[in-house]
Amino acid sequence: MSPPHKLDEVRRLEELAFRSWPALESQDIAGWRLRFSGGYTKRANSINALDDNASTETEALEAPYRTRGQRPAWRLSPLAPPAMPGLLAARGYSNIERSL
Repeated sequence: MSPPHKLDEVRRLEELAFRSWPALESQDIAGWRLRFSGGYTKRANSINALDDNASTETEALEAPYRTRGQRPAWRLSPLAPPAMPGLLAARGYSNIERSL
C-alpha cells in the first residue's frame, strides 16, 4: 500500500485527468468511478478506483458496461485495492497497455 500522502496526490491527479478528459457519463459506485463514452476510448470508458478501500465486487461494476454492449476496461492506479490485479487475472483479464 502507498503512503497516505502519495495516495492523496494520486487522487488529486486522477480528478484532474477525469476533468481534462471527460466522459459523456460517469457513475460513482462502491469506491469506483465508472466512465462511459460509447466505447470511443479506453480512458473514457473505464472502471477507475477512487480509494484503495474500494469494493472488490467486480460483477456489479462490470454490469453497466455489459448492458451497454461494451467490454469492461479496468484502469488500476495506486488507488485500486491491492487484491484487484489478482482478482481480474482470475476472471480472464490481462494487461492491455501501461499508462504513465
